[in-house]
Amino acid sequence: MAADLRHMGAESARPPRANAAALVSLGSSIAALLLFGLLSVDAAARPYATYDVPVLRAVQGVDLPYLNLVMRPIEWLTSGPGAVLMWVLTLAGLLAARWWLPAAVLALLPIAGGINQVIGHPTRHTRPSADLVDPWASGDMPSFPSGHVVGAVLLYGLLFVYAEQLRPRPLRWLVRGACVVIVAVTGFARLWYGAHWPSDVLAAYVLGGIQLAALLWLYRLGQRVGDERLVDVVTGVGRACLALLPLRRAN
Repeated sequence: MAADLRHMGAESARPPRANAAALVSLGSSIAALLLFGLLSVDAAARPYATYDVPVLRAVQGVDLPYLNLVMRPIEWLTSGPGAVLMWVLTLAGLLAARWWLPAAVLALLPIAGGINQVIGHPTRHTRPSADLVDPWASGDMPSFPSGHVVGAVLLYGLLFVYAEQLRPRPLRWLVRGACVVIVAVTGFARLWYGAHWPSDVLAAYVLGGIQLAALLWLYRLGQRVGDERLVDVVTGVGRACLALLPLRRAN
């Protein structure tokens, strides 16, 4: 009875603002999951959404000075080679600085990339065809959701949060500003270059946000329980996710 009373007292001691934040977080997560589910069902039912063609043409109609010059480096940073290089360099930097907790969470990103491929496999979306977009675009490659965007949200979303540890303050602002720009421009660039449909990009932002929220939950959990225990948790989660991913037979 005494234990129950202490538990009730602890619950009632929680500030109303914390309870409200928890409810908002839960509601946002449910809404994001529902939205991604709807986008996935639509992508499985037809080659592109109703709004994809007009939105894609509107984005490709944007013609600003130096736009391509700005987007090309960001496009490379979020491509396969660029994203892997940035992930390796960031992970190496965190390990060299002995930031074990951020490094442990960052090490899970390849698993998130595998989940992205598994989710997109049963959909009907392929790259926009050449008659709708730029001539170099390929119309026979899977496109749902955009891997560039998911990777950008995860990597640079984590870096945005990790930057809270940086000093001085101007350096923190610089890193966080760069992260926001990269995440925002990546989605626009994917459309402007004709590599994805708008629904692919929207789904990627939603999926990336869901996965980022899960990684940040692990990060905050580690801050409460300690680095060593979190490393054990992350290792267990990684092994469980790898066990769920389908094994690919070599051709």
